[in-house]
Amino acid sequence: MPLPWGGFTGALAIIFGAVGAYSWFDPEDEPTVRMVIPLYVVAVYWVLAALFNVHSFVITSRRIWDIVWPVPVRFPRWTKRSNVRHCYLRNTVICEEGTELENDYTAGVETIAGRQIDVSGPHKTSDEAIQVAMETASILNQEPGGRMIEVCHVVLSPTRTQIIRTVLVVLFWLVLCIAAILVGAVWEEEHRLRRIADPFCCRPKSLALSSAPSFGSRFQSGFERLSSKGGSRC
Repeated sequence: MPLPWGGFTGALAIIFGAVGAYSWFDPEDEPTVRMVIPLYVVAVYWVLAALFNVHSFVITSRRIWDIVWPVPVRFPRWTKRSNVRHCYLRNTVICEEGTELENDYTAGVETIAGRQIDVSGPHKTSDEAIQVAMETASILNQEPGGRMIEVCHVVLSPTRTQIIRTVLVVLFWLVLCIAAILVGAVWEEEHRLRRIADPFCCRPKSLALSSAPSFGSRFQSGFERLSSKGGSRC
């Protein structure tokens, strides 16, 4: 995630983390911060991934490695040279109401199954993208005895496999978020039942000590009751 949006997201994570820590040490009656801690952990994980992850490609004469690191969000992927149909140059133009919003170029490889793997981009000029596509084809063509891999112009055409894979990834993280909400709700309910059974078990020691009556206050209240009884007899 490029700055400044990455900086804003990190600042929000720090703010909410400080609020959560304060609520943890100074809990309110209901609900407590336990309910959102699991979901917050998932959110912070994605913030770290958005701020620090790098999408890298390692191209050799035998295969292409697709790696996202250092925060794991998916398994590394690789494509064998024998599954590569050609390297490509793709132009993407986005318009809205007759106004051109984006016009950039992407370089990558297309598999025999039709899956497009973007290796580099977006580029502002076609020359930059063509150079990357030619370098990629040059590396892949170093394999002795292999067929010649050429560079072609293509259009964006996502395959059914790519669509299904994207949907599965979204569903996985959606289920994980729902599971985090359920874990937080169960944790909060367990904490509430413990608090009902023993009001002082889940409070900080300072709060529990301040809530418990001291010996001096008990003695003073007892003396006041005796005095009130004596006055009523007179």
